[in-house]
Amino acid sequence: MDPLSVIQRLGSGHTLEDLYDALTTTAQEVVATGKPGTVTLTLKVSNKGQGNPLVIVEETVARTSPRKDPRGAIFYALDGALHREDPRQVRMDFRILDPETGEIRSVDEARNERKVE
Repeated sequence: MDPLSVIQRLGSGHTLEDLYDALTTTAQEVVATGKPGTVTLTLKVSNKGQGNPLVIVEETVARTSPRKDPRGAIFYALDGALHREDPRQVRMDFRILDPETGEIRSVDEARNERKVE
């Protein structure tokens, strides 16, 4: 029996399909991430005892996806806590002056009015 025939018989004939699926999925992930992945076919060979010519071949198809770069986030670590904004920075509240009426409105109010229009 040639090696390909042996592999074709493993897993009731589904091992090559599983191997191909793992390979194509990993290849797509490699293209998407630019990072390497792995596909492994492991064959475990055992028998019932020393001298027994009957061997059992068990297959395992495994794959490792490429690792994606962590996105992370930026924080300010002050006073034993993490902050999204620098608590040392003076907060500036911006307002909008309506040139026609002289009315002063917050930026949030002006944004809400624009969305409604």
